[in-house]
Amino acid sequence: MGLLLCTKKADKPYKLPETDINIYCIEELCYYIYNNTYMITTEFFTRELIEFLENDLGLVSLGQKLKRGIDYNEHFVDLVMHIMNSCNYYNADEKSQFAKNLEQISNKSPAGRVKARADMLLNSRKYASAIAAYSLILEKNEISKEEDYYSNIVNNIGIAYVNMFEYEEAIKYFKKAYSMKKKEDYIDNLICAAILEDSDDTIKSIMEEYEITKENFDKYRKVIEYQTKQIAKNKNYREIMEKVSYSGGKSIEVYNKQVSEVLADFRNEYRKQFGN
Repeated sequence: MGLLLCTKKADKPYKLPETDINIYCIEELCYYIYNNTYMITTEFFTRELIEFLENDLGLVSLGQKLKRGIDYNEHFVDLVMHIMNSCNYYNADEKSQFAKNLEQISNKSPAGRVKARADMLLNSRKYASAIAAYSLILEKNEISKEEDYYSNIVNNIGIAYVNMFEYEEAIKYFKKAYSMKKKEDYIDNLICAAILEDSDDTIKSIMEEYEITKENFDKYRKVIEYQTKQIAKNKNYREIMEKVSYSGGKSIEVYNKQVSEVLADFRNEYRKQFGN
């Protein structure tokens, strides 16, 4: 990886199994685990990894903890947290939340773990990364006994696209989800996405295809209008609008500075979508 500040860097890297990623220090290992939770299983803790920690990074105590943990069938979450607690790359609050997320994921099937990771990305508003994770699941065609597994994934991709204001793409996925499983939630999402896209042709097409009355569409429209008004009352929203609205009461220099600040915030939020 080579991008993180390391306490000690190995001369030769450890190559993570089934990836092309080389790890040079404990901080890079923690970063990988933190951002790829769904890929970590008990098989992750190989003899080669422990030898790398002990011999190349000098983390003998950590290596011994992992050996004992494996010998005594220690819980998977504890093995992971031995590594995460071996350095201070993440703070105490981040580690605590990570452990809770890991506990939820560890009890799931392999397919369930992958989906749980994608769900966390969606809930963290990392929409582009969530779409990539969900798409990977669909490509691999994982076997799952979970009811509505695939239709929920397709629906969640649609939700991510709505939050990225790509309503046309969202509509495609909501339609696909509903074709896989006739759930009311999927139709609800489809109608809302169509209203947000604000295309008369799209709305007419959906009304005809799914036999939805104009009265039903109007009900959803009122809900969206109400939510929009609530957002407009939000303090952060008002502050942003005040900054980007020019008036004679402020100099052009102040106005440009405020717009630059808003754009910088938007750029930072955009970068978060990709986990950067």
